[in-house]
Amino acid sequence: MDGQDDVDGQDDVSVGLEQSGAGQLEQAISNYLAALEVYSEQDTPQEWAASQLGLGRAYLESETGRPSENLTNAIACFTAALRVYTQDRYPAEWAHAQRSLGDARSRIFGSRLVGTQTRSARSPTLDDGSDLDVGTKTNLSDVWEHLERSKALIDSLDA
Repeated sequence: MDGQDDVDGQDDVSVGLEQSGAGQLEQAISNYLAALEVYSEQDTPQEWAASQLGLGRAYLESETGRPSENLTNAIACFTAALRVYTQDRYPAEWAHAQRSLGDARSRIFGSRLVGTQTRSARSPTLDDGSDLDVGTKTNLSDVWEHLERSKALIDSLDA
């Protein structure tokens, strides 16, 4: 595998979603997890990163389980893929992983905080009522600042 397979966004997850929905998506998660039992970041970094990216997309689209857990898993997978997919070595894959990470983070904040100036001191909640451990940001400017710091941290890891 050359690491290019998922760049166009038509990975196994996208195809599975078109075919039969949630059942196919849950099977994709199982397949990616099985692949990650064989691929390692040290021995097969491109395959490992591609599997992390695919698994993250599957978690992001999953409608089973707790949404907060799915988002947390997706963010962890995208962040892991970015350890291999650096901007210098794999710019297209890096951009895809960054976009996916942005998609996941926008789902955390987008629907709950848009149009809301303040929130209570507790973490944002998702549709299932569960908390997502993202801190206690209380307005959109604070959220934006948090996202900028996260991006700077990821960029520093790539350096």
